[in-house]
Amino acid sequence: MSFQLTELDVRLHETRFRFAYSHALAERECGTSVLVRAKTDTGAVGFGETLVRSYLTGETLASVQEDIAAWWPDVRTCVFHAPECVLEELRPYWKRADAARKTAAWAGLELAVIDAVTRAMGVPAWRVLADAPQCSRIDYVAPLGFRGMRKTRWAARLLRWLGFRDFKLKTGWPDDRDRLRAVRAIIGRNADLHVDANTGWTPECAFDIACVLHECGVSAVEQPFPAGAESEMADFQRKTGLAVMADESLCTTTDARRLIALGACRLLNLRLAKCGGFSGCKAILDMARAAGIACQLGALVGETSVLTAAGRHFIIGCGPLAHHEQSFPRIFLKSDPARGARSPWGGGAVCGVPSEAGLGVRVRFGTGWEPVS
Repeated sequence: MSFQLTELDVRLHETRFRFAYSHALAERECGTSVLVRAKTDTGAVGFGETLVRSYLTGETLASVQEDIAAWWPDVRTCVFHAPECVLEELRPYWKRADAARKTAAWAGLELAVIDAVTRAMGVPAWRVLADAPQCSRIDYVAPLGFRGMRKTRWAARLLRWLGFRDFKLKTGWPDDRDRLRAVRAIIGRNADLHVDANTGWTPECAFDIACVLHECGVSAVEQPFPAGAESEMADFQRKTGLAVMADESLCTTTDARRLIALGACRLLNLRLAKCGGFSGCKAILDMARAAGIACQLGALVGETSVLTAAGRHFIIGCGPLAHHEQSFPRIFLKSDPARGARSPWGGGAVCGVPSEAGLGVRVRFGTGWEPVS
């Protein structure tokens, strides 16, 4: 049996956070998601989501909606016969999006298509990536994104008590040394600790703090310098022996090739809404593995349960990866429009393989969708 898409709608959803999340580039208390709804000729309805970060891809909320509308006439002609053929059928349009650096827009559209088509086929979304699950347990990262020492200590103690063993500390402030030592003392020497500077360090600052990073057993330094400073990242990694993870420097396959060629990092931070959904993340992951570089699946602050569920399906189809992130939407967001994503509170992990068709989420909005013609 074959399936085609017949309808596509979009809407914007503003989410307010229960508490501010800070890093060197911004402090966020709210955000806006682009939600996409697709319908097949059998009546199956699927949902996608993307978040727009102009400093990453140059896209805007307006451009994302325009690009989704521009791709729709081509995507609606696709005929889907089996789960393993879905990404292949979408490949020509993903390639155009990747080349044009319109990866956030593509992510929202592609995830909606995958959810709708796999619902119609009666299979979980991870089946478009693999015939069998690649893992059944996902250990998630505990995010420490608070500016003040008091809140950072409190969060570290709580998340350690809940059983998390993998921590990420946001850095880029004058008291980084004290915060690093405090977090390491709380989580113990056996927990993994990596830091994320979000481009907030200069080379001088990074080299100056390198001894404390070694002292605290930091496993990786995420994006110490701005995008475009890949040579400096390679130099820092080579001279200090610390593993660098690329994030803001990585959005497309072109970015990945450059990072790998320069030896700028030992890890890549994939994000579905940044790198072009399943297609983009899978392509970059394959390139990285061929080059002996590890990957993590990251999350953007403010993701709802749609992207959270999609991330879990990606990991099950492609993982396990070096680190796994999610945005804890049921806890972090005051208004999560979807239900069905699982949070890793017991031991910091989510166990089991989803068997429900599609992404397994239910979106509550019944009105306010704008048809894409």
